[in-house]
Amino acid sequence: MKNLRLLATILSTAAILSAADAAQRLQTAAESFMEVMDTPDRSIPQELLAKAECVIIVPNLKKGAFIIGAKYGKGFATCRKEGGVG
Repeated sequence: MKNLRLLATILSTAAILSAADAAQRLQTAAESFMEVMDTPDRSIPQELLAKAECVIIVPNLKKGAFIIGAKYGKGFATCRKEGGVG
């Protein structure tokens, strides 16, 4: 019974930490997007954004390669609904 209570406590704590982590990652992703869009020579063209079906932002993407390549990061994706709204 103690093990079951301990597991429930760990899972509820992990869920709270995940929610807080997701909120922080969303804030970081929004700041990264605004930073790119505020830079005139590096911003994403508006006509390209207007045609895009989805946008994926991974602020702290880590890349590495030695014979094969790898990428790791956590971010957010948003896609338009059917009909192009959103």
